[in-house]
This record gives sequence, C-alpha cells and structure tokens, in this order.
Amino acid sequence: MKKSVPFTLFLLSSLIPFLLLGQTQIPGGNVSGVWTASGSPYIIEGSITVDQDSSLIIKPGVTVKFTAGTSLSVNDGEQLLAIGTPDSMITFTSNEVNPSPGSWNRIYLNGTESGSTIQYSIIEYAIYGIYCRAWTFACEDADNFTLIENCEIRQTSQRAIFCEGEGNSSLGCVPSRIANCSPTINNNKIYENLGLGIYLVAWDGFQANGFVGTLISNNQIFENGSDAIRSFWNDPVSPVIMNNTFYGNGGSGVHLIGNLDTLTYIIENNIFNENVEGINSDNSLVPVIRYNNLWHNGTNYINLIVPIYDISFFPLFVDPFAGDFNLDCLSPCVDKGNPDSPLDPDGTRADMGALWFDHAQLPGTVSNDSPVCEGDPVSLNANDGVSYSWTGPNDFTSTEQNIVIFNTTINLTGAYTVVITDSEGCKKELNTEVIISEIPTAQINGLLEICNGDSTTLTASGGSNYQWNTGDTTAFIVVSPALGTDYMVTVSSDLGCADEFNVSIIVHDLPTAQVIGPLELCNGDSTTLTASGGTNYLWNTGDTTAIIGVNPSVDTEYSVTVTNGEGCSDAFDVLVVVHELPIAMIDGIAELCNGDSTTLTASGGVSYQWNTGDTTAAIVVSPTTDTSYMVTVTNEEGCVKESSVLIVVNELPAVLIEGVFELCNGDSTTLTASDGATYLWNTGDTTAAIVVSPIADTTFMVTVTNDEGCEGESSVLIVVNELPDVLIGGIFELCNGDSTTLTASGGATYLWNTGDTTAAIVVSPTTDTSYMVTVTNDEGCEEESSVLIVVNELPDVLIEGVFEFCNGDSTTLTASGGVSYQWNTGDTTAAIVVSPVADTEYLVTVTNDDACTAEAAVQIVVNELPVVTLNLEQAVFCKNESEVVLLGGMPLGGTYIGQGVTNNIFDPSAVGINTIPITYVFVDGNGCVDSASQEVVVELCVGVNSIVKNESMHLFPNPSDGNVTIVFEGWLGDVRMELVDVQGRVIQTEVVTTAEVQLKEIPSGVYWIKASNENFVATKKLMVLDL
Repeated sequence: MKKSVPFTLFLLSSLIPFLLLGQTQIPGGNVSGVWTASGSPYIIEGSITVDQDSSLIIKPGVTVKFTAGTSLSVNDGEQLLAIGTPDSMITFTSNEVNPSPGSWNRIYLNGTESGSTIQYSIIEYAIYGIYCRAWTFACEDADNFTLIENCEIRQTSQRAIFCEGEGNSSLGCVPSRIANCSPTINNNKIYENLGLGIYLVAWDGFQANGFVGTLISNNQIFENGSDAIRSFWNDPVSPVIMNNTFYGNGGSGVHLIGNLDTLTYIIENNIFNENVEGINSDNSLVPVIRYNNLWHNGTNYINLIVPIYDISFFPLFVDPFAGDFNLDCLSPCVDKGNPDSPLDPDGTRADMGALWFDHAQLPGTVSNDSPVCEGDPVSLNANDGVSYSWTGPNDFTSTEQNIVIFNTTINLTGAYTVVITDSEGCKKELNTEVIISEIPTAQINGLLEICNGDSTTLTASGGSNYQWNTGDTTAFIVVSPALGTDYMVTVSSDLGCADEFNVSIIVHDLPTAQVIGPLELCNGDSTTLTASGGTNYLWNTGDTTAIIGVNPSVDTEYSVTVTNGEGCSDAFDVLVVVHELPIAMIDGIAELCNGDSTTLTASGGVSYQWNTGDTTAAIVVSPTTDTSYMVTVTNEEGCVKESSVLIVVNELPAVLIEGVFELCNGDSTTLTASDGATYLWNTGDTTAAIVVSPIADTTFMVTVTNDEGCEGESSVLIVVNELPDVLIGGIFELCNGDSTTLTASGGATYLWNTGDTTAAIVVSPTTDTSYMVTVTNDEGCEEESSVLIVVNELPDVLIEGVFEFCNGDSTTLTASGGVSYQWNTGDTTAAIVVSPVADTEYLVTVTNDDACTAEAAVQIVVNELPVVTLNLEQAVFCKNESEVVLLGGMPLGGTYIGQGVTNNIFDPSAVGINTIPITYVFVDGNGCVDSASQEVVVELCVGVNSIVKNESMHLFPNPSDGNVTIVFEGWLGDVRMELVDVQGRVIQTEVVTTAEVQLKEIPSGVYWIKASNENFVATKKLMVLDL
C-alpha cells in the first residue's frame, strides 16, 4: 500500500547573506539586524521573516528589491523599523528590469504591538503595499499599532494599505477576545494604485471580535483605480479620517460597506474632488461627518443627507494635475476646518485637506508706537498690502493703512487686528497690542500744622515714581520747618505719565512756662506750687490745674507742661528739697541674761533727752526684769525724731548630753545636747547632735546657748573597744566547673555573703565572683574581708571539615579553640586526615592557655557508590542511520558520553565505520558517581532498505498541543513505534498497521518518536507545548 504524506515548506532558521558586486543577496528565511546603505540594494530571493523576538532595522538610503512572489513578514513580538529621511528615503520595489504592479507580494505586519514603524519610505509594484493584521490566537488579545508616516505607496495591483482585525473563534474563549488593528497612517502619498488606497476590514467569530481603530490623517490619496478608503464587514471599524485630500480616484473617497457601528466614524476636515463618488455609506447608522469640502465628484453623497457643516466649493489646489495639492490663498478650504480641531502650525484655524496653508508666507507687517499716556496720540501702521481693514477695542474700525488716534483713553488699550489684502486678493490677519497708560492722580497726606521744633511725615501716592521739591525721590518724606513752608511732589507711572500736588505747612510759636512756691521743707511737711504762661496745664503728678499742693518724702522734681491756644507746649521743672528727720537710733544689747548690764547709746542728732532724765548720748542700765528705754533726738535742721528700745532679761539654760558611751573601734555614736538654741562642742561642732568615731577613750564637752543667748556646759567619757583581725585562706583561681574551700579566722562568729555562718565554706563559681565574710569578736565588734575568685573559661572547641562523602574519599578534620589537642585516634595535632570506610565518630580533647580542657566529637557519614550497569538496546548501527536515543543505562537519569553522542542521542554518521565505547555515567542523590561502558559497532550497511531518512516519517503539527498525527511514507508492513522522553524513558509503545496514526493528550515536553520494522528505521524529534 502506498502512503501519501502532506508537504510542508520549512524556512531556514537563519540566513547567510551574500555580497555580490555592491549588493546583498538574501536567499530567504529568517532575518534580523541592521541593513545599511553600504550593502544596498538588498535582493530578496525568497520570502523573509523577522527572527522571533528580534528587530530588522533598515537605515536611510537603502533599496530593497523583491523577486516575484516574495514577501517581508513581521509577526507578533518582532519589529520592522524602516525609518528614512526626507532627503534619503528607503525604497521597497521589484527586482524586475521592467516592473509592473503586482511584481512582488507584500510587507506583512501581524500583531506588532511592539511598534513597527515605516517612515520616509517608497513602496511600489507590490500586490499589497503594507498588510497590517491583528489576529487573536490561544484566547489572547492581539494588537497592531504600526506607524506609517511620510511614505509614498504607488503602483500596487490590489491594495496600497490593508488593515485587518481578525478574531479567531475556534477556541471558544470567555470573555471574548479583541483583534485590534489600529495603525497610524499619517502624511502619506497614496497614488496610481490599480485597486484600493486603504482597505479596513474587521472579521468576527464566536466569542472573538475584530476591531480596526485607525487614525488616517493628512494623507494625499489620488489617482487610484478604486476607492481611496474602504471600510468593510460587521465588526467595529472606527477610524478617524481627518485632514485628507481625495482626488481623482476611480471609486469613492470613503466607502462604508456592511459596518454595524458607523456612529463611531469621524470624517472631518477632508477635501473630496474629482472622485467617482464622494462619501458612500451602505449602513443605516450615520457616521460623524463634518467640515468637509465635496466638489465635482460623480456623486458627492450616496445614502447620506448633506451634513450641515460640509461645504461644496472649488478647492483651488495649486496644481492638482502635477500632484500639487497645496491650497491657494483664496481657497475656500483655508481656515474652514472644525474650529474645535487643533490649530494649524501657523496658529490659525484648521484648514481642510491634507496640506495646510501657511499664512506666514503672505507679505504684511503691523506695528504701533505705544505705550503712550492717556490723552496722547498713538499710531497704528501696516505694510505690504493694497487694502487694510482694522478692528480694535471700543468698536474701533478703519480702512486706512496708517492711523493716528488722538485724545486717547484707557478703554482703547488692547489688541488691534488688521486684515491685509495683497494685489492677488490674498488676505493676512495680524495683531498688535496697544497700551494706553493712565495718568496718575497725585496726592499728599500728612499733618499740615505743627509747632516750632516738631516734624511731620508727608506721604505721596498715585504713581510708581516720586520727585519732591526737596530733592527726595521716595513716596514719603519727614520735614521739620521752622517757618511756614510749601512742599510739592511730581508723581509718575512706570510709563512716564505724571501729575503734581503741593501742600503748605503752618508752624506755630511755643508758650513760656513758669513755676513758683516754697521749694525746701522737712519730711512730712507740704508746699503749694503755682504754674503760669498758658491756658492748659498738665503736671507730672497728673494734676491739670495751675496750682497744686505736694508733700514729698524725698527730694522730688515737679514738671508742668503748659499749652497755649494753638496747641503748642512748653515745660518747666522745679526741685522740692526734703530734709530728712534725724535717724534716731539706740545701740546696745537689747537682750541680756539675768545679772548682766548693758550700755545704751543714742545717735542721729545734736541733742538727746532720755526717759530716765539723762541728756547724754550714752547711758548704762542693769534691769532685773524686762524694761523699755526712750530717747528724743534733734538734728541740725531742727527736725525731731523719737526712738525707744525694750531690754529683755532672760534665764540661763539647764544642759543634758544623751548617746551611747561604749563602742567598737571604727564605729561611731551620736551625742545629743539639749535645752539650748545653739551648741559649741570641744570638737568644734556647733549642732545639737554630733557623730563621733573615737579610736581611744575620749571626753566630749558642749557649751549650750539658749534662745536668749544665755550659756551652760556639760561633758561625757566615751570608751572604745578594738576590732577583730580577719583573714581568708583558700585557692583564688580555678577552671569553670571546679570548686575551692574558703576559710575565715580572727573572731568568735562568722557571716558570709553566701549566707553561710561557718568559718569555712566550699564554693563553685561559674564566673569571676567576690566572697565577703563579716567576723564578730567577744566584745561584739565586727570586721569584714573579701576575696575575688577568678574563673577561667573552658576552651570553645570546634571541629571543621566535610562530614559526609563517598566511599574511598578522605577528609581533613581541623579542631580549634585551644593550644594543645588529643584525638581518639592518638593524634596530637589540630588537623588530622581520615579515610573511614564506614560511619565513624572522631573525638578531640582541647586544652587552652589557662590549662582548662573541653571535648568535641563529630560523626563522619560514608555513602556507598551507586551500582551502574549498561546494556544498550541497540549495539550495531548503520553508518547512514538517523540519530538514535540511547537506552539501557541503569539506574535511569544518567548521561551517555562518547564519540557521536550529544544529549543522550547517538549519531552514527558522526562516527563512521568503527567500533567505539559508549559510557553511561550516573550521579546518585548523594553526589556519588560511578559509570559503565559498552562497545558499539557502526557498519556500512550497503543493503537498500537498511535505513531511511527522517523525511519518510512526518509529524504534524510540530510543535503540538499534545495531539499529533504521524504519517509513514513508503513503509511496507507493520511498524513498531516508541515515544521516548529526554531521559531515555519509553513513555509509549505501539505497533502500527496503517500509514497514519494519531497520538493524543501527550504531556508538554520534548520527545523522540522512534519507528522501525524489518526494512526501515527512523527517529524524529517532537515538541509538545502547553498552549
């Protein structure tokens, strides 16, 4: 039975360009990188595709020539960046000597959301110039945002630009997926194509939608054989068609066919002229159509009512027959686009059509001589026209070229517009800003009447600059005229407009103030002061009468401010001298103890009189009870003052000392004296209680003075006993974990800080510790002593090395933490080398500098080597036999090595006729390695049917989603087929009796299909993806 096999063309995964006579030949297949002018032209001999996840960059000046039927394809995730310049465009053309439309296929851009760009390029003689496509796949959205700008697309046989959004419904995706083909098509010339200019298509499917939302702007689409733009089918096709020129096309300017949602269309600011049809809509819903000019088409509107903002006038192109669609200055399309559209680059309202009219190219200038001050004339000037039309603020109009406006006012400030018409009737609108500055109103504020000697601040307002007749240039000045004076200021604005203002300052004379009255008196007396010279009086006492009475107690200055009828004031001061009364004082002891006497001495005057009858300054008195003595003193000014003193007679104190009168040497006791106010001890202390620490028997005496200053004495004898002589014996340095005995002596009883009460104690500290004992003798006297026990730490023992390895290996064990080492092997070095054949424990004893020791141990684990065998399923091969997956090594999961072996696959053709070893190496989970080898024989195998090429066994699809069809071409008889994974494991075995078999639900991964019968052997790689 003869088996038929479908034929599939596979492109090479990489290309090798050939440079020949200044050109680069591309044989077809995958491409990437940068194409430059130095390798141009590039001759495309077979269809090419941009490498996966790569870019093809084409530099300015490059020419790409395609042979018949070839294409350039860019798929999802790749980029084409063909970016020329205005002076060095890129050309995509035919390689034929005499090319014609359709000489090569197309530039195909599928799902290039990464942003392919074609700028400043010429595309000619193709079937489709550019084919933009968005196609949903595997329930994923697809986008195409290609940029096509400043290109020329001409002489194509079917479509210059084809945009297609296509939803794939076969997978039944939920929610539905969008195929969004929305390139930007801007500033292109699309002309002389046999078919359509731009074709927009959106296809839907079950739970999938196509969507074409293209921006088509500023394109010149002319002299094409069919529609300039056609939109087709039932998915949303929502382009924005703005500022394009459609001229002389063999179909419609814009043709809408079978679209369900044309309400989303925007057709705006376009020119339709000399087309077979203007705008043709086959849909019931009306798109947004506004501000277009449709003139002299076969039919301007089909199935549409004329939109209210569209016009129909001769567009006045500069030379459409030569392809110059620039607008004449008189074109009705100039400044007639949508007023809400962005302004043209010259700042004017948007024009209709692809090419905006630049008003700046028209002659004409405008100027004025402002700013000027209000009331002054201002000139407006325009040039380079034959007529002028002015408008401006406050309903200003004029048709003069140059204008002078007299008697200007503020409301004439603002923008003035002139429309300049040249000799050809072209109009240019210009603006000039006129500034009329308001004249300031000068004003001076301030106090304009002052008294002689005062000053006043004059403040000017109303402008930005000030000039006074004093020479000052600030807004305010301070003046102090002695006579009446005129002051004037000139106020000006920043633009120099000025006004003047002046004021007169009146200066009044001051009054002459005077005060009379007695100006000397004794403390406690009063006097009358009288002021004169004015009409109003204000004293520093607060009084407001001319006459006031005062009785100062010290020399005092009195001041009066006298004000006349003009409000001017003068002041007068007088000093009233107050003589002090004598300071009558009695000196002497005013308090004494019973039986004492005191001398009383008076002072402060020149004469004295006591109540005892004495007239001398000093007298001696000895009262036995409390007694009052008084003296009258007179000074030289005759002022009199009395003074008296009470002599208090106090009783003597009764002294007592309390405290402990026997103590130990080093102790102290408090001695407390009583019945006094002050105390003086023979120690020098002056407190009632003193603390004493005598080292021998001592007498202490105190003198006590009571509150009245009367004194008494007392004394006591303190007996002092000696302290015990304390000593602690024992070992004061040990290792952590050891103990020592501490023994105290020198007393009758003992108390340790450990709580022990015996003379000897045993301690085992873990850190440095102080031990203290309190010893008491027979007299009850105590003494303390302490020792510090130093505790040395044990060594910190660490063993390092490899503690697990394979049988036959060795390791070095290194101990640390001390100065000497003793292993259980008998070694005395820090590091030892061991090679155990079974699990073994190693122990080391370490001693540090303080002679303290510690131990550490480790367990060495020895792992056995794996048992490896090799029994190849096939040990004899033919030289021309296909690659074979090697099987037979145990355990599974190892690696085959040897001549001709790569990734566990044996290629007999790489060995030639030979006998070679194949080695199987296995590494177990512990990292232990062993291997096994076997020789294989490669023979010539001259028999006809010994071997067949892989091409006689076909797999499709490959890669697969887990379901694959296998077709055998030319095989006779039953076929044994095995599915083997990359580990060499046989996943599935089947005997095939037909020319075609299907494998289903294979998990994702890489496999080999191995087939054989008595005549043939074939092996082929299969990739299963998780789609």
